[in-house]
Amino acid sequence: MFYGMINIAAVNALIIYAHNMRKDQPEKKIKRKDFLLKIVHDLVTPFVTQRYKVPTLSRNIRTATVMRGFVSDSE
Repeated sequence: MFYGMINIAAVNALIIYAHNMRKDQPEKKIKRKDFLLKIVHDLVTPFVTQRYKVPTLSRNIRTATVMRGFVSDSE
């Protein structure tokens, strides 16, 4: 039931986003998968960035965080 509600919310968000984008850029369309991946990345980034600052975080997780593009090497 929970995942069904998340799915409905994601579909509704895509419809609103696509409607708003049609006004600005009528020739540009976004795929549902790309839209959902962008939402996931935007929602997870603050948590991952905060977790990256923990001094006891393992090296494997630090490397994966940098490779996925959540933080840069300079941080």
